[in-house]
Amino acid sequence: MKTITQVTVQQKNKKRSNLFLDGVYYCSLDNLLVVKYSLKAGVKITKQKLAEIQEENEFSYAFDLALGYISRYRKTKKQLIEYLLKKGYLPTLANKVVDKLSSYGYLDDKDYARVYAEQNSKTKGKILIKMQLKAKGIDEQTANIAVENLGDETPQVIELAKKYLKNKEKDFKTLSKCYRYLLSKGFSYDAVSSAIDSLKDEYNEN
Repeated sequence: MKTITQVTVQQKNKKRSNLFLDGVYYCSLDNLLVVKYSLKAGVKITKQKLAEIQEENEFSYAFDLALGYISRYRKTKKQLIEYLLKKGYLPTLANKVVDKLSSYGYLDDKDYARVYAEQNSKTKGKILIKMQLKAKGIDEQTANIAVENLGDETPQVIELAKKYLKNKEKDFKTLSKCYRYLLSKGFSYDAVSSAIDSLKDEYNEN
């Protein structure tokens, strides 16, 4: 059993306080936890209880940090976990924070995948979008659904091809380069071939 001998508000961070046990500095805690557990001079407390409060303190701090991170840009669960790990938090705590934010609706990998696919569909093909989603931590099934919902990508391929070919010589060499360019954007061979064929027909008619 330890005795709290002093609790002082930090000068640089007024939201946190320093806790002293038996005259020796022990740790810093969020002021809300200090009030919640009535931590003040003269109070006796066990090491086990202190460990529980510290764990809650770490969770609270990590939660606020994570909330600020995802409020700036949409993130997947994997991206947030990696961010917290880089900040020095243990995997168990990082996963706990992610679970809590998910339960509040702040993290939703399915919605993230849907929005990401829609926003990138005009300049990227389904193959590339799916690959990028998986790199961000989206599972195979969710990534598949997101790209399948985009429908036929041929119109986007034709539009990109026209932009690429604008003010260029419409010969076989240029069309071949355009073909490779469209494939590099992650569009399927079928969609690219269909688009190039339609453009060839258009040029022949002209």
